[in-house]
Amino acid sequence: RALSFRSRFGAQIWYEARRSAPLLLAACLIMPAALFAFLCLNVHWEYAPRAWLGALVVVPVVFQLLAADSTLGITHRQGLVRLSLFDATRPMRCDQLIGIKALVVFGWSLLGFLIVALFASSYTLLSGEYEYWLRDFRSIQGTIGSVSPVWWLVGLIDLLFIFLSITTLLFAQALWMSRYPKVIVVGSLVLLAHVGIFAWDTDHGWPLILLWKFYGYLLPAAVMAGSLIALVVAIRSGYLGKSYFGVVLCVWLIYAGSSVWLFVNSLPPLPIPLVAYFIGVAALMIPLASAAFAPLALAAHRHG
Repeated sequence: RALSFRSRFGAQIWYEARRSAPLLLAACLIMPAALFAFLCLNVHWEYAPRAWLGALVVVPVVFQLLAADSTLGITHRQGLVRLSLFDATRPMRCDQLIGIKALVVFGWSLLGFLIVALFASSYTLLSGEYEYWLRDFRSIQGTIGSVSPVWWLVGLIDLLFIFLSITTLLFAQALWMSRYPKVIVVGSLVLLAHVGIFAWDTDHGWPLILLWKFYGYLLPAAVMAGSLIALVVAIRSGYLGKSYFGVVLCVWLIYAGSSVWLFVNSLPPLPIPLVAYFIGVAALMIPLASAAFAPLALAAHRHG
């Protein structure tokens, strides 16, 4: 029988999770099971702990990409790329839909992480290879022994916020690419051309050093200006609700403060060029602006 929900938000979360469930549930089992089978065929491989640690890092990212694609609701029919009719006509604000989709993506990534951790624990218990784990943990402890546990806790909180902001940026990128593919392609070609020029410049003694210094100030300024414009447009148009933005702003202030604290407590007191501060401030603005980019991109599909 039909399920009943107390709110439309609960119904939307269930719908998004159900829509992406077949692909993500298969990935939840296949990816860690494949590594488990490989290691069972290579018992007492001394790098097994590192393989599991690598999987703990890679799998959430893979799940993020898969879930972001499956929850977005973009359809490909008869050569046309468009938003699904359900997503286009759902009676919810664009920022609410993006927030729910990002929450579902985070849930799938967390599930993938936990399943890999379960497989890793099971393999270690069955193989009895505790000494390899102890060796690697001692090696890690020797490398980061001077870093306090508080630093790692703050860093984990920052990673969670960065993960959510990257998810919304993935939404925005996919939505804009499907609507303006030529612009995205041209922009990508320009970026690749600059990568090639940069590689050439490094091999020829930096004859274009003034160009890169100019970019070091121009690009952060463009990022900050574009972020502020996107936020203002999204709020004024109603695509980014003021209450939603208030929550994002509070979380972002915590993120920005903790990021500065991590930076101050990670590096020795060395002279830092002014351009580095510009780049750092611009990098801090991107997660905040991501709260506007995705709703604006979704609104372009829903409202034309």
